[in-house]
Amino acid sequence: MFWKTEGKAMKEVISKPLSQQGKKEGLVEEWIKRNPSFLHEDLLIFSQQYKFPSGEQADLMGIDENGSLVIIEIKRGKTGKKVDIQSLKYASYISNWNYDNIEKIAKHFFDNNPDLLEEEFHSLTTLLQESFGEEFSVENLNKRQRIIIVGQRIDVRIGSVILWL
Repeated sequence: MFWKTEGKAMKEVISKPLSQQGKKEGLVEEWIKRNPSFLHEDLLIFSQQYKFPSGEQADLMGIDENGSLVIIEIKRGKTGKKVDIQSLKYASYISNWNYDNIEKIAKHFFDNNPDLLEEEFHSLTTLLQESFGEEFSVENLNKRQRIIIVGQRIDVRIGSVILWL
């Protein structure tokens, strides 16, 4: 439940799913790209709508403070029953990426989103150390992969898979 103030009174804000507002998940994707802390994670987003050789596209990809690559899949309503397999496939696709692959994708992303950085993109190492501290070591980059699924409601079957993983 959300509330807002109007003068001295409090009024409940009625929220509706994006699908009922005629909005698309791209709105949430843009917002998370610019505000990854919304996910209660310390993330550096480095890709949006990355197209894999299979033709599939990951909504967002980030790097966390431990160097893990993070797939972020966004669904505007209920997640559906295939988002788990979709996300697992994406995590498997990125599992063998090395520093050069990731830096190339990040450079392309930041060249197209220069407003996300305070200064021009020079290197992934520099950016990661600015984001997470000088002690961040690229030696740990992509040792693990993580998945974050964002949706209004998580399908029960997917919840079961997530708990098992």
